[in-house]
Amino acid sequence: DYQNVCTTVFTPIEYACVGLSEEDAVAKYGQNNIEVYHREFVPLEWSLSMSRSHNAAYTKVIVDKSPQENVLGIHYVGPNAGEVM
Repeated sequence: DYQNVCTTVFTPIEYACVGLSEEDAVAKYGQNNIEVYHREFVPLEWSLSMSRSHNAAYTKVIVDKSPQENVLGIHYVGPNAGEVM
């Protein structure tokens, strides 16, 4: 069971994930029992360079809708994704 093992793809823009995908979370918990948060942002190191300041990183966090909002999965595309996870 590798669900809680971080995975990183080392490409020029790195990708990392851990936990369930959105599809797997829906299958396991049901569409009405999860919340998915999306966020685009400019990482600090990119904001310092005029040539990169127009690019954005992206993250998606999947949580259950319980009062604790337990994190079920995180997906991240941006610099140093392996270290972020």
